[in-house]
Amino acid sequence: MKLLSLLGPNMEALWACGGYGRETTAETFRRGFELCVVAHDAHGEGVSRALSTTGAALLVSLPALLSSSDVKRAKAVTKSSWYVLSGSHRTSTLLLKLKPETMGRVHQAIDRVVHRGDQVAILLDGEIVGVLVFQHALNGGEIAIDASFFSDGTEKEKELETRRLAQQINATLD
Repeated sequence: MKLLSLLGPNMEALWACGGYGRETTAETFRRGFELCVVAHDAHGEGVSRALSTTGAALLVSLPALLSSSDVKRAKAVTKSSWYVLSGSHRTSTLLLKLKPETMGRVHQAIDRVVHRGDQVAILLDGEIVGVLVFQHALNGGEIAIDASFFSDGTEKEKELETRRLAQQINATLD
C-alpha cells in the first residue's frame, strides 16, 4: 500500500470504481474479488469501504472492471532469480486466468484503463487490499499482478500474501 501511504494520516481520499463515463450505482458489493477503476473525482453516489491496512474509509462505487465471475482461476507464482551484484531475489505474482467468454470485454476495459493511465483498486470482499496501474494492454487470457501492489513486506511475506490472496480469490469463484 505504498501508494496509499503517500496520502498522509490527515488527508481524506475519495475513490470511485467503474467504467469511464458510466453512472455510479447504489449496488452493494458482492462477496468476492473485484478490480475497480479509481476515479479522479467523485460524481454521484458511492459506497464507503475500508482500506485493509489502515481501516480508513474510502468512497468506492460500482460496476467493477473485473469480478470473480470473470475469473476462471487464480494462482500464486514465485520466481527466483540470482544477480552477480545483489545475489538471490524472489518475485511473487498473482495470476488471474480469465474465462474465455469474458476475455473480449475485459481486454477492452483494460485497454481503456491503459490508454487513460487510470489506477485500479484491488478489492476482496468489499475491502481494498491494494492499488495498481496497468502499463500494457492484455495479450492473452491472464492478468499478472505483482505482489508489490498489495504487500509491503519482505520477499517471503509477499510470497505468502500472494498465496493467501490466490486461495481467497479461488474460494469466491463461480
